[in-house]
Amino acid sequence: MNRSHGNLNAVRKLVRPFDRSFGDYLREQGASPAIELAGILASWSLAQGHIALDIRGISPEKIWPDLTIHHDLALAVTADDLRSSPLVGDPTATTPLVLLGSKLYIRRYFQYETTVVEWVLNRIGKRADGIPSVNKKMLSLIKNSSSDIYQTAGTLMPLFSSFSIISGGPGTGKTFSVAKLLAMLVSEQSDLRIALCAPTGKAAQRMNEAMKGTIGSAGFSGIDEQTKERLKKLNATTIHRLLGTRYQSTKFRHCKENPLPIDLLLVDEASMIDLPLMAKLLSAVPQEAATILLGDRNQLASVEVGSIFGDLCQSFRQNSFNGEFLNALQSVLPHTLSASGTLSPVVELRKSYRFSDESEVGRLSRQINDGESPYNKSLREIGFSDTLTDIDLSSYSKTLKDAKDELTALRSLTEGMILTVRNRGRYGQEAINKGMMPRGKRICHNMPIIITQNNRTLNLYNGDIGVVRREKKKDGFTAWFFDENNRPRSFPLEILPAWQTAYAITIHKSQGSEYARIAIILGEKESPLVTKELLYTAVTRVKPKEDDSNDCVLIQGKERLLEAAVKRRVKRCSGIVERVKELLP
Repeated sequence: MNRSHGNLNAVRKLVRPFDRSFGDYLREQGASPAIELAGILASWSLAQGHIALDIRGISPEKIWPDLTIHHDLALAVTADDLRSSPLVGDPTATTPLVLLGSKLYIRRYFQYETTVVEWVLNRIGKRADGIPSVNKKMLSLIKNSSSDIYQTAGTLMPLFSSFSIISGGPGTGKTFSVAKLLAMLVSEQSDLRIALCAPTGKAAQRMNEAMKGTIGSAGFSGIDEQTKERLKKLNATTIHRLLGTRYQSTKFRHCKENPLPIDLLLVDEASMIDLPLMAKLLSAVPQEAATILLGDRNQLASVEVGSIFGDLCQSFRQNSFNGEFLNALQSVLPHTLSASGTLSPVVELRKSYRFSDESEVGRLSRQINDGESPYNKSLREIGFSDTLTDIDLSSYSKTLKDAKDELTALRSLTEGMILTVRNRGRYGQEAINKGMMPRGKRICHNMPIIITQNNRTLNLYNGDIGVVRREKKKDGFTAWFFDENNRPRSFPLEILPAWQTAYAITIHKSQGSEYARIAIILGEKESPLVTKELLYTAVTRVKPKEDDSNDCVLIQGKERLLEAAVKRRVKRCSGIVERVKELLP
């Protein structure tokens, strides 16, 4: 057996059946072992979150970082190998593989990436026809409503660009910025068609709560009641519900050919959106509408393919404004900012209103972002422990276990949560959830659960969290969830889509949620899964109670694990940044 065949056979044992099937398809089309190997690795890279495979410096250590023993494989695939194959083409070809520079794509994902890049570039520097033009009346409505210059810039940006991004950490005022924008727009055009959405049901529910809370805050005292009532009627939904799922189809009802009937789209927790869903969502936005993406570029990227929000943030300068924009900003809030040549669509919010400068949690999140070890056993708000027992962890669900009715139980779900890196293993959510249950029981009274499968008929979606209760007047158990109006709704347990116990959930599943107290379980050994982004996302899930922030964050893990984690970054291969910068006017 020659070396290339040996490498190919060894790699086929390490990848998914889907990747092997793609390799089989390429071989049937006449691929050489080198091209089959490249195709398998490109397919496997998708499973690791990469949009493309960078053929420079391919090594087993990079492709399988979690393997302790690496095979003696020569995985090098050259650009000349790829260009000489009729199965690999440039962006204009129809080949199954696409080579762009050093990046090898499976064509479908190259097309998704192209959709996002072209859509964004087509809207840079253009105002949305469906949005009222900025005028003195609108500006006077928000004058002196905030002393934060970048928060005010976020409010104004969608009036100047049909595509904009507002990025910032928890409590930086992203919701406040867009709520003020909506007040301006609705006061000018009451029948404006506005859609609010988020990637998961939980994130959509949080968006509704945050929006309604902001509208009722002191910062909205200058807005008339009629405008407030119109805004309160807006309800965020999941992206899938907004686009309209089709039975057993990856296509949606709303698409480029049948766009959404909207003038403005507001998308929260955009960092959670993977490449295919982002491409389909943007394609469904009509040309005359404005689109705003909200998120935190320092958070974890999507579970699936790509880090689209982060890539788009990186594609433009943050807080770069031209003269026309700064003139409008000056009329609302005096400033000393200098104009740049072009207007960037990305506004970065920098001041946290949730965590003060003295807040230990706020300092912890900044240290993680800066790559500094946060380990410090003398803190009041944050605790560190090498190990945690089931008794230690049971305190995070005590309020829920004592709940006397379904409303109290549902509200208790945000009191505390255990966040894990993994699903399985001693420190995974499955083992911890089992340890929280009465011995031998699969279901118990006041047990938290999380939906893991979408069910459009029941209006339950992956990520929705509820509680199971044994009702006194009924036999068996009933599941309870909040509806879109924050009212309890019940379901027989037997008709629920797939679900899991949720005393503990993974950090990925926690995105879009907030809890008064959290325990973060890192485990005992170093792992490529534990990254700076993962740790930052976990820490920023906490929203301590104003009157009690003591021990609101507990981190299980040795000091060396934390030191390694903050130095380890998620790097996903993508062509978005390079392609956008190359084509920018």
